[in-house]
Amino acid sequence: EWKSGMAELIKTALLDASNDFLNNIKTLKTGISSPDFPSNLLESSVFLDCIARSIAIKGRIVEADPKETGTERVLLNLGHTFGHALEASLGLGTISHGEAVAWGISRSVELGCALGITEQERAKEILEVLKDFGYETRAGYSMDKKFFMDALLNDKKKKSGKLTFIIPALHGAQVVSSDKIKAELLEQII
Repeated sequence: EWKSGMAELIKTALLDASNDFLNNIKTLKTGISSPDFPSNLLESSVFLDCIARSIAIKGRIVEADPKETGTERVLLNLGHTFGHALEASLGLGTISHGEAVAWGISRSVELGCALGITEQERAKEILEVLKDFGYETRAGYSMDKKFFMDALLNDKKKKSGKLTFIIPALHGAQVVSSDKIKAELLEQII
């Protein structure tokens, strides 16, 4: 459950235009490996600030688009398009939702690099943070790739027949429609 929660904190930090939220999360990695974990984090003002900030960011996004009809709320799906497909292809419950989302974020980073949206330094930073918290970031999960692609292309968040991928950028994230991405590229990065 901690890994699921941390994945959501990391995701929200990546949506923030400033980098200080992600920098605060980076400082928490030593707390995860502490013998006093989790009580040490529950008493950490940085951790509590990260939770408060995440709630504020998510609240602002949901308040601006409560029915998910606009363009901002979709940003909360960072890592979820790939993550949902991974969960489906591995079998629900095989890994936690947060682990799937974290892997999905890493796939979004790779897609962003391939599309020229995510700069290499930003990609490196994001992947290091994910690895520091113990998430799998490499492509090539042991799964049925055809099943994965079918699940990916039929994601529940599909609108007007198109998927949206949320791609980490230097400051925040960008929405990219699947009609701008070739299936071969998606197959390469999984």
